[in-house]
Amino acid sequence: MGEDPAATRANTIAGTRNFIIMLLNIKYEFGDIVYLKTDLDQHPGVITGLQARPGGSITYEITRDDYSDWYYPEEISKDKAFLK
Repeated sequence: MGEDPAATRANTIAGTRNFIIMLLNIKYEFGDIVYLKTDLDQHPGVITGLQARPGGSITYEITRDDYSDWYYPEEISKDKAFLK
C-alpha cells in the first residue's frame, strides 16, 4: 500500500518549518545613493544592507563616511529633501 497523502504532506511541512516565505516591497537597492529626510546638511549615504523585520517591514542600512545605521523607508529619499 502507498503512504497516506496526509502523512506525506505533514512530513513535508515539518521538514521545511525553518523556512519563512515573505513578500517584501523593496524600495531601495544595494548601492543606491540616498538622503535622510531629517538631515539638515543632506549628506549622501549609500544603501549597504537591509533587514526584514517582524510584521513585514524593512529597515535599510545606510553608510555615510565612516558611520552606518538602520532606517525605515519613510526616513529615506533618493532626492535631497529641502526642509523649511
